[in-house]
Amino acid sequence: MHIVTKVLVVFCAVLSVLLAALTVTYAANASTLADEAEALRTQLDVQAGANSAQASAWESAKRNLEAERDALLADRAGLRTDLSRAQAGERQARADLNEVEQASELAESKVGQLAATVRQQTQLLAALRDEGERLRTELLEGSRREIELVERITELENSNEVLTQNIRAMREQLAEARRTMASGMNPASGDSVQTFDPGVSIRTRVIDVTDVDSGERLVVIDEGSSGGVRDGMQFDIVRGDLFVGSIEIVSVEAQTAVGRITLGSTEAGVTVEPNDEALSSIQ
Repeated sequence: MHIVTKVLVVFCAVLSVLLAALTVTYAANASTLADEAEALRTQLDVQAGANSAQASAWESAKRNLEAERDALLADRAGLRTDLSRAQAGERQARADLNEVEQASELAESKVGQLAATVRQQTQLLAALRDEGERLRTELLEGSRREIELVERITELENSNEVLTQNIRAMREQLAEARRTMASGMNPASGDSVQTFDPGVSIRTRVIDVTDVDSGERLVVIDEGSSGGVRDGMQFDIVRGDLFVGSIEIVSVEAQTAVGRITLGSTEAGVTVEPNDEALSSIQ
């Protein structure tokens, strides 16, 4: 027999032994493999159910995600709309800002003009105030001069009144002198003749002033019949250059005489007081 054939016969024998061993092993493990296959099938069914549930969950999640996507898309569209509006508002705001800046510049320009006007008005007011002060000073000076003139006029009126009283007294004295001269020239009258110079004036002073119940004020002068004072004579009372009043003699003593006030001063609060001068002329 050829060697190759021998080798093939040996190989076939060994293969047969191996196949027999495999058959025995397969027969021994067939039931175990069937159990394992069944368990695997059951596991696959469970996994298939779980996969189906997972697929359903994934489908639901997919739908939710798609709904969320749609909502996000809608939100994005709304945001784009809002963005467009915001951009339009920004453009409007920028335009308003430009207008405000222009208005601010115009206001600053007007403020500058107003400030210049205020400065001019301030200078004008200062000039007017100075002019007012000058006019006030001139007015006060004029008022002072007016008061001085009024006082001077009052003094002149008082002096005029004193002169008028003196003139009246001198006329009365002249008339009395004429009567005295006429009676002195009459030989039938047995009276002694006494002549007086009508130009001689009497100057004395007030020594007392008394209020009486009748409301009159009686003035006592420091001169009487010995000095030529007689009833009815008029005396002007003066205090320096101020006319105080006039009195008419109502009672005469040798050294004093009493007169009643017939005319008061035009100055408020000025009355006859002791030590005032009494001026008249002999009647």
